[in-house]
Amino acid sequence: MLDKNLEARTELTSMSYAAEVFLRMLNRYRGSYYKLRNAGPILSDEEQIPRAELRAALDYLQESGYIAARTVKDHTPAHVSDLPLEDMECKLLPAGVQLLGGHIKDPLVRP
Repeated sequence: MLDKNLEARTELTSMSYAAEVFLRMLNRYRGSYYKLRNAGPILSDEEQIPRAELRAALDYLQESGYIAARTVKDHTPAHVSDLPLEDMECKLLPAGVQLLGGHIKDPLVRP
């Protein structure tokens, strides 16, 4: 039982780290959509983030209203869990800017 709780907390910490890194990166492109296929070089400067952790982080950020996602091809709204990351682009929403500025507190994201 204790091992499962530790494992769950470790997974949340990894997802939380990925969310923090992605928000900081997306903040550089504030006001415009950023193609996720371009995220590799920027994220490689950080501690290695597994693809599954990045997807979990993006899903959390989208569901929490911090980012918007759409398809690259036809710019229709999309959900992170429905498409390959390479086919999507994201934009920082006002709540995401507030989170980065410290005006919103989220226990899973420490910008």
